[in-house]
Amino acid sequence: MGMTVEGFDRFTASLDKLAALPPATMGEMLTAGGEEIKKAHQDKLDQYGAVDTGKLRNSIKVSKPNTSAGYVEIRPTGTRKSGRKTVRNEEIGYITEYGKKGEPARPWMREGNADSEDKAVDAAQNVFNNYLDKIGL
Repeated sequence: MGMTVEGFDRFTASLDKLAALPPATMGEMLTAGGEEIKKAHQDKLDQYGAVDTGKLRNSIKVSKPNTSAGYVEIRPTGTRKSGRKTVRNEEIGYITEYGKKGEPARPWMREGNADSEDKAVDAAQNVFNNYLDKIGL
């Protein structure tokens, strides 16, 4: 008595397609999730009233995706003048996040990360689902 399986070749071909996620799609997924986190960071800065000039808020950028390692960076970029001194927006973000003497912590980044977790995953999932539709899976 023998057994026959129909469609197995098509099934394994589908698995091969699925395993071969193109770097461009991975990059789109990472960027989509990063944009959601960026929005949450900006919203938290607004909620804490940490937007005097908007320079910190507007300096938050999503980096180009590193598809081989699977990440993007979401962080304040650039510099600004503070008197005669040039200060990086990352430093301002750090002080805002953790506080300093006379200035309480306003954890905009940690809370933004926590608040955006589901939205970031959903955004990446939407890109992935579009990819699956495109390849017919």
